[in-house]
Order: sequence, then structure tokens, then C-alpha cells
Amino acid sequence: DYVRTLGVRIGDRVLVERAGDVIPQVVRVVEARGGAEPAPPEKCPRCGSPVVLDGKYLRCPNPECAYCNPPEERCSKCDAVIPRAAHGNLDGGMRIVFEGWYGGTIDPFPHSPVAILCDNTAGLMTKAEHGLSVFLEVDGRSFLWDCGQTDVAVYNANLLGIDLRSVEGIGLSHGHADHAGGLWAVLSNSGPKKIYLHPGALAHRYFVAGAMKRYVGIPYSPEALEAMSQGMELNSGPIDVLPGVRLTGEVPRVTEFEGPEPNLFVGEGRELVPDPFTDDQALVVDAPDGAVVLTGCAHSGAVNILKHVLETTPSGSIKAVIGGTHLGMGAPISKVEATMDFLEEIRPQIMMFNHCTGSVVMSRMQDRFKERFIPGATGILLQV
Repeated sequence: DYVRTLGVRIGDRVLVERAGDVIPQVVRVVEARGGAEPAPPEKCPRCGSPVVLDGKYLRCPNPECAYCNPPEERCSKCDAVIPRAAHGNLDGGMRIVFEGWYGGTIDPFPHSPVAILCDNTAGLMTKAEHGLSVFLEVDGRSFLWDCGQTDVAVYNANLLGIDLRSVEGIGLSHGHADHAGGLWAVLSNSGPKKIYLHPGALAHRYFVAGAMKRYVGIPYSPEALEAMSQGMELNSGPIDVLPGVRLTGEVPRVTEFEGPEPNLFVGEGRELVPDPFTDDQALVVDAPDGAVVLTGCAHSGAVNILKHVLETTPSGSIKAVIGGTHLGMGAPISKVEATMDFLEEIRPQIMMFNHCTGSVVMSRMQDRFKERFIPGATGILLQV
């Protein structure tokens, strides 16, 4: 009844917000697509038995329907009956609602061209860590953008039903461990793949704060990377990785408010110098209706990256931006505001920032950009 009051029809794009721990609340229709009006089912979609109303749920009354009424299971140690909820299964009533109202069996992880495999924030049932990894599919061909720092990307890919053996290559946004440390786990799962990276990504990198120094570079030697992969493709300029998909290569620095970051250094001989991040790059899908831009940490500056893409993409516009911005890592508020002002100027339809953007900055972006902004988390499947 609530869904009907909102005028939602099958196929509509809707805005949802968190309500309970599992089921979100539909807020309003964002894009109406003229589908049929949803209606509750009269029969169980699996066994065909007429459904009955049990309180506020429709249930299949057939005790032999193993889908809606799974057999009783008992604990192997104490012989106590295990509640159905403990199996992690939806109860029969919810299965009927999903299958009957939306037509046919619902794949809980439907196909989407973008999937967040690693992020600082965990989505439902997925794992998280400080890192980034994004699965991209374009015209039936797939590519992996960054790998996180451990095996989290592999775990979440398996959970989401994504076969990493299908990826045709792996791109590294820059040479930090939270983007490249997961290479061994990914390649162990996917089989050898070509790794695309800027030659500067192989430098020794450090985070320095006072007397504390910590290594944050790629935790593999060039020889190890060659041995575990199909080889490295080193690029300083733009390079195509799939038809219509490219790495930007080095990003020109044109803004005044995006500059070196005070705690990040690179080894130069026996000295440490401020890291110029010449290796920082983005992944771009040059779609006819606007580019889709994937960043890593945007150490070269989110606005610098977007300006560069606008100058090089055939459409001359940006439809979606996905990835980290490093605005949550101590960036001055003036830099945050200047970045948001530029985003308001170019008006991407979708902005999903995550990882090093930080929860405070993401909250500010949510307030400003409303439904155009999506806070990032692992397990998010995005249609762009």
C-alpha cells in the first residue's frame, strides 16, 4: 500500500534511504519508466500453491515447498532447532514479495557495469578495509581498477558473483599499498593479467608525521609484479585498455588550490622529498552521453582530473564520477568547497565518492548534491 501511494511502477528508478537493518525505505520516484503497477501475487512463484495472508505477509502454505518452507535443521552439538533466520535465508513471505511483485526470480546481485569491491566502508554482507577496488564492465568486456590492500576485493567479488577471471587487465591509479597490495590475492584468483601503471608508481613511498615514518608504496618488487602477472604496461600518457576505455596518464596541474600533500613523501636517492604524484591517473569510459570517470585517490587533484577529462573526452561532458578524492585526509575546507563548486558547475548525473573522501566530506556532499550523490561502500552495484 505504501509503495502504491508513491506512484511507483515496475522498472522505475527510486530514491531509497535506510530504514531497518535490511530493507530500505522507498522515498520517492526519481525516474518514471512507465512500467506496470506492482501487485501482490496470488500464487507461490515456485510451487504454484495459492498464497495466504499471515498478518502483513503473504506466505506459501504448502509444507512440501522446500523453497518457502525449508526443512528443519538442528545443531550438530546440542540438537536444538536452528531458527530459519540463522541460515541467512529470507523467509517464505519475503521470497513471495520479491518474486511475485517484481516478476520472476530476483537475482540478489543483478548485473551492473560498476561494482565496488573494496572501500573503507562495508555494505550489507560485504567486507571493507582502507583501500579501493572497482570492477568495470563495458560492452561485455571487463577491467579491474585497483585491488585494495589485502584479499577483500576477492572476497567481495565472490560474494557478488563476479568472476575475476573475466577481467582483461588491471589498472593501478597510483603506487600506494591500499590500491596495489591486493594484487597477489586478485591475480591468484583471476589468473595472470596485464598490469597497467605509470612507471613512477614503482617508487618507494612513505607517510611521515613527526618522528614517525611508514612505508606506503607498492609492497612488491618490479620482478615480483612481472612474475605474478602477464607483464606490466608502463604508461605516462593516455593508453586504451578496452575499446572506449582509457587511462589518462599524467594529469596536468592547472588549479591553484590542489597541490602537494604535506605528509606524503617519495624516496629520491637517500633522501625523502615531497611526493609529486606524477603517477596519479584516472580511468575513463568515453561514452557518447558523457564520460564516466574513475579516480583512485585523486592525488593530482579531483578538479585537475575532471578538467583534463573534459578537454579530452569526445562528448565534452562528464556523466559520472566514482572514486576517492583525498578530501577527507586533512584537506582544508577551502579546497573541499572549491571542489564542490566545480562539481556543481559541471553537474555530473552521478557522483559516488568513497575511500579517502571521508565521512565528513561525503556528508557535506550529500547535503549539497542530494540524489545525485551516492556515498560509497563495498557491494554497491551501479548502473551508469
